Amino acid sequence: MVSDEHSQHFLDVSQVVVAAAGASLTPVFLATQYSLLHTSTPSHHTKGSHLTAIIIFHRDPTAFLLLLVDNKDWNPSYLVLFCLNPHLNTTSLIVQPVVQRSEFILLLQPQVGRQYFIAYTSLPTSTRAPLGVWSPEKFDTRHALFPDRFRNFGGRVLKVPVSCYDEPYLYFGKDGKCGGGNSDALQVIGDKYNFTHKITLFDTVEWGIKENGTWNGMLGDMMYNNKDIVISSFKLSTDNFSDFDVVYPYWRLSIAVLLRIPSPIPKWRSILYPFSAMLWCLTLASTIAAASLLSCLLHYLHHLTDPTDIVLKVMSGLLGQSMNDSRVRVFSWARVWLIFWWVAVDILAAAYMSNLVSVLTVPVYPHRIQTLQELAESDIM
Repeated sequence: MVSDEHSQHFLDVSQVVVAAAGASLTPVFLATQYSLLHTSTPSHHTKGSHLTAIIIFHRDPTAFLLLLVDNKDWNPSYLVLFCLNPHLNTTSLIVQPVVQRSEFILLLQPQVGRQYFIAYTSLPTSTRAPLGVWSPEKFDTRHALFPDRFRNFGGRVLKVPVSCYDEPYLYFGKDGKCGGGNSDALQVIGDKYNFTHKITLFDTVEWGIKENGTWNGMLGDMMYNNKDIVISSFKLSTDNFSDFDVVYPYWRLSIAVLLRIPSPIPKWRSILYPFSAMLWCLTLASTIAAASLLSCLLHYLHHLTDPTDIVLKVMSGLLGQSMNDSRVRVFSWARVWLIFWWVAVDILAAAYMSNLVSVLTVPVYPHRIQTLQELAESDIM
């Protein structure tokens, strides 16, 4: 419950709090306009599907309502505007965006020279629709207090600006008229809630953006030219949600970069695919180092001058070939040397053969571009 300071001279707000708490059997939170705007308030006190907010005022609360628009936590489903001034123009108050944000609205205002209040609500066809003279007997249920505002649009014609280039949602039919899924859906909804729609065509695809505080395109047409609704594709932004009521998106447009799939790499190069370039270099370097070191040790320790047989002996293990060499066989340390080498290259050969089977079975393609950074660094752009 929110009240202005001036209303306390005409109404005992504390008594209203007690009466509201007794009627609803729920806690009642009381705040002034100033405290609601300038102090931290728990969100469950100002928003919720079962919350009823009561704004009590005697002076024009337009300035307060304009400041309340920026309060994202203010969103009560049920809103009561309790006006104590019979001379106040409440028609301009009830159309305020922060008021229309609530799903159900009730306005109570006394009549000039009378001792009773008139109850009003806001409908699509009537800004301030009277519900009758206030009496506890007549308004004894929540439905009586808060009738469904959008049950019937009274045959109203909604003006809809569109850009008819959005198949299958909007497109020109064989008869030259703009139609599609969006128009059909609006017609079905209109049959239920008693309204029709008239499409206004935009020649250019201009949805609308906010530039220098002014909207353009279809959104600008709705904002400044008394259009009622826009059904089209547009970007989701904070400006859209702050200035317009936006439904949940039911279709999302994805933008992607498409590249032609390259041809497979030639089959004859498959013998190189199982190992990376780094592994091939390490294998070659290890073979040369093992053969050279063994040859140098045999020459230094046993005066063997011909290194050819030693090099072939080392490489035979890498290629899976056997070689007999009596000169190496008589040296036990050289045999141990070769045993460790052959075990290592046997593991390496097994890994190569298993990977070779896979690359021969599945075609290998060149590296594809996966990110925008790779696209920028490529020679395509």
